[in-house]
Amino acid sequence: MRRKLEVAADMSHFDRIRDFIEEELTRENCPADEMILFLIAVEEIYSNIAFYAYPEGEGNAEIDW
Repeated sequence: MRRKLEVAADMSHFDRIRDFIEEELTRENCPADEMILFLIAVEEIYSNIAFYAYPEGEGNAEIDW
């Protein structure tokens, strides 16, 4: 089943992003040590989007799983 999450590219939405990814990784039976590494990478990627992707205004970030 495909799932999608779209939020404003702002760090105030990071908890929703993290929860979405964690839920999907749990559903895929991802080992805890790998999940932690994956979530660290997601935080880095999302923070780059939130801080740098839209210098002229607001935009969205989308995850399609």
